[in-house]
Amino acid sequence: MPRPPHMGIMWGRPPGARGERGGGSGPFRSERGAHLVHYHVKGFRTGRLKLRGKTIFSAHDPEGVYDFTMYVWLLTGGDAPILVDTGPKSIAELNRALAKMTVEPIVQDEGEDVLDILASEGVSPEDIGAVLFTHLHYDHCSNADLFPNAVLYPSGKGVAEAVARLDTGGCWVPGEVIYPMMEEWKSRVHLCGEDEAVLPGIRMRWLGGHTPCSQAIIVDTSAGPVALVGDTIFTYKNLELDDPINVCESVEECRAAMAWARESGALILPGHDPEILARYPGGVVV
Repeated sequence: MPRPPHMGIMWGRPPGARGERGGGSGPFRSERGAHLVHYHVKGFRTGRLKLRGKTIFSAHDPEGVYDFTMYVWLLTGGDAPILVDTGPKSIAELNRALAKMTVEPIVQDEGEDVLDILASEGVSPEDIGAVLFTHLHYDHCSNADLFPNAVLYPSGKGVAEAVARLDTGGCWVPGEVIYPMMEEWKSRVHLCGEDEAVLPGIRMRWLGGHTPCSQAIIVDTSAGPVALVGDTIFTYKNLELDDPINVCESVEECRAAMAWARESGALILPGHDPEILARYPGGVVV
C-alpha cells in the first residue's frame, strides 16, 4: 500500500491550546497559569471477555482463564466533557479479529455502547470537547467519528510510526481512523508530545510497550493525580507480579512503564481489569 503524504506529522495544536513539553515543577504539573482544574473520573464497561494467562502475562499462569473488561472513561469538571478512548465500533468485527485469542468471545450488554453510556450521563456526542487516546487499537478508537466537535489527542510519536508502516501492512491503527486523521479530521487532531500538558489538569506521557502509540493520561483530581495507563498495563496483577503483558511490541518498555507507574504517586487505572469496578462501584473513581 502506498504511504500517504507525511504531512500529518506537522499537525498543530487545537484552538486555544498551548501544551507544555517536559519541564514544570514535577511529573503532574499540568496547569497553565492560575487555571487549575480538578476532574471527576468515571469508568464504563463497553464489553467483557475471557482470555488465557499467556495473553495477559509474560510468565504467570499461562493456561489460566481470566476475565477481561473493556472500558471508556468520562472526565468532567472542565469546560466540556472529555472522553478517554471511544470503545469499539463493532463487537462482531472485534470478535472475528480476536477469535484465536479469546477463550470466550466479547459480550456487550445493553447500554454498554459508547453512545448509550454518554446518554445515560446526559451527554451528547456533540458535547464532547476532547477525545484522549490511550492508544489506537480498534477497541479503543474506532468510534472516533462519532464526536464531530472533539479535538483528538493521539500520541505524535505513535502516529508517525503508524503512518510509516502503512506501506508495509504493519499499521495497527484502523483505516477508518488513521486516514481521516490525516485528511478530514486533520484540523482537530493534536499530536501529543512524549510528556506534554495538553489541557488544564491533563498531561500525556508516552509509554510505548503495547503499541508505539501507547500513552498514559494523567488527570488532576481533588484526590490527587489519576493515571489511565491503557493496555501497556492490562491489570493490577501485572503490577503486583512485575509481569509484563504478553501482547506487546517491547517488553522493556512495558517494564519501564510499570516502574514509572509504581513511582509516580498517581492512582493507577489499568487498561482492562474487571477489578476496577469492584474497587470503584459504579465506575466512580473520584
